[in-house]
Amino acid sequence: MRLRGALGALRSRNSYRLAFLLALFVICTVLYYFGELVDLAGWEALRWDFFYTVHDIHRLFFLAPVISAGYFFRIKGAVIVAIASLIVFLPRGILVSPFPDAIWRAVLFSIIAGALGVLTGVMRNQSEQRSRLRIGALVTNESELGIPERRKDEVLAAGDLEVDLSRHLVKRRGQRVKLTPTEYKLLAFLVSHRGRIVNHTELLRNVWGPEYGKESEYLRVYIGRLRHKIEGDPSNPRFIVTEPGNGYCFVEPE
Repeated sequence: MRLRGALGALRSRNSYRLAFLLALFVICTVLYYFGELVDLAGWEALRWDFFYTVHDIHRLFFLAPVISAGYFFRIKGAVIVAIASLIVFLPRGILVSPFPDAIWRAVLFSIIAGALGVLTGVMRNQSEQRSRLRIGALVTNESELGIPERRKDEVLAAGDLEVDLSRHLVKRRGQRVKLTPTEYKLLAFLVSHRGRIVNHTELLRNVWGPEYGKESEYLRVYIGRLRHKIEGDPSNPRFIVTEPGNGYCFVEPE
């Protein structure tokens, strides 16, 4: 079950990125062969000079999907898209290009584009590692400052909201709020750490499990559901506040 959940999370996390990357690659391919497509279809009105110039200029389009792959899927993604780009270049270099060294130029461009994509992936990895170190330092500092841990038998009463951590009970305006187990775990964790910004990774690992950490789509969906159930105005939340780029914070309104 855990393996199935992890695979499902991976598919959910990457599906939109993969769809975007595929669409971007297809668009670049169409632009790269636009001149040939126009000739094949006989569309005289679309016979623009730009698409009949040096092919190296048209290859620049493919920097977008290669670098995007490096950002989304790190080094492996950049290498795969760079190789796919080279495969796209070959028919035009072999059959259309008047230059004798067209194949080598296509290979050289693919290597340069792949290197830029790999560099993007490396920088993304380093950025995430620095973020984890900052988060770890923040948690350590809070412990050193003597910030008390929330007791699990506390009852929070804030405005018209009441959260009883010992009884797993949530009420709003005196009426019980029906939450799914995951929604309750998420709310209880935020309430237990109220007043502190809880980052995405910490929330995911404590609510969904240690194998999670990058599935921010899960958080957006479940935070949205919680807000609709406990907030008077979900579009202007009083309790669960978003800290852009950092995470979420449960706030006790005055």
